Amino acid sequence: MVRVWTTVWALVMALVLCVSAAEARGKAKPKKGKGARPAAHAAQSKRTVPVGTMTLHSLNTRDKVTALKVMDVKKGKKGKKIEKLRPAAVRRVTKLLRDYRTGGTRRVPERLLTQLYQVQQSFDAPIDIVSGYRHNARKTSRHFRGYAVDFRVKGVAVKRVWETCKRFKNTGCGYYPKSGFIHMDVRDKSYSWIDVSGPGESARYVKGDPAAAEALVAQDARRPKPPPAEEVGSEEVDEPTDVPPDDTPTEVGQ
Repeated sequence: MVRVWTTVWALVMALVLCVSAAEARGKAKPKKGKGARPAAHAAQSKRTVPVGTMTLHSLNTRDKVTALKVMDVKKGKKGKKIEKLRPAAVRRVTKLLRDYRTGGTRRVPERLLTQLYQVQQSFDAPIDIVSGYRHNARKTSRHFRGYAVDFRVKGVAVKRVWETCKRFKNTGCGYYPKSGFIHMDVRDKSYSWIDVSGPGESARYVKGDPAAAEALVAQDARRPKPPPAEEVGSEEVDEPTDVPPDDTPTEVGQ
């Protein structure tokens, strides 16, 4: 009988030791070196648009880039992140922003591309390009010079994107709630505007709170709708000639 109890006790102690060892292994910190996966890399893999890349889709040309490497990201002094545009990426995005009618291009300004990159990184979602360079825009339009882009961020309210755009210095930001995109361009002095016109309509600038613009859009939605546009390009608009004729632009930080 004593031998039986001794055997049982030995088995219980062995089981306890095995459980304790397993728990200790589970709490142990992962080792560095081969096979180890840094926390930063794990967080990066969860992003829709990885840091340093862009995912863009042109609605008119159907041209698309996915996870295009646009930035070289390095750590500077005191761990500060340093990002530098890759020349090859500037050329590729310039091509994607081409005039869909002629295929003509104007080199995208690095500041405009950097800001578009920062918007995308902020929302971590693909961007649809409505319009970039346009050869048929008026000569004073920043679209004609290749300094502007109309776009929307998938799954993100247009007004939220517009509010983010207004944080940039020396930038023009247009909110088009009816057409469902924002205009962003680079310039010497910042201002923003709201235009509730739809595709093919004359500009209708709204002064003040964006809620007023949204109310007008909702009111228009209750009216009979015209036949649908034949092409996405009909959504294209030109930014105001510096100051909308019936509105004073909302100044943002210089």
